[in-house]
Amino acid sequence: MNTKFQSVIEELKRAVAEERKLTTRILALLRQVDDGRWYLDLGYSSLFDFAVRELGYAHDAAHRRISAMRLVRDVPQLEGKIETGALSLSVVCEATKFLRAEKKAGIVRGLEEKRGLVMGLEGLSKRDAERALLQKAA
Repeated sequence: MNTKFQSVIEELKRAVAEERKLTTRILALLRQVDDGRWYLDLGYSSLFDFAVRELGYAHDAAHRRISAMRLVRDVPQLEGKIETGALSLSVVCEATKFLRAEKKAGIVRGLEEKRGLVMGLEGLSKRDAERALLQKAA
């Protein structure tokens, strides 16, 4: 393998690991803003509005981060899985949607059940996670 190619790939892998660490840090900071409802002090009606207008996230990106942050609040073990890449924000967001739909249907899972459900999605793509969750709903 070309030495330059190999060094670029190694640097890229390090950058991806750093990005995942930054993502978990961002989730922790978003949680602080949400817990303190500090976005209200800045004139925003919601954390989502703050994330889009103040932080400059696209709607989908803000939604993924806020959904992941809220599920990590309930299941702290997810933070490490996001940091290692075992769970993507997209997959965690799908799990959040699934749990929200269950709650609307009157199905409320305990923390251990939530943890088990989300950890069962580890290593899956968003599409595969959607399929797995659909099977659980059936």
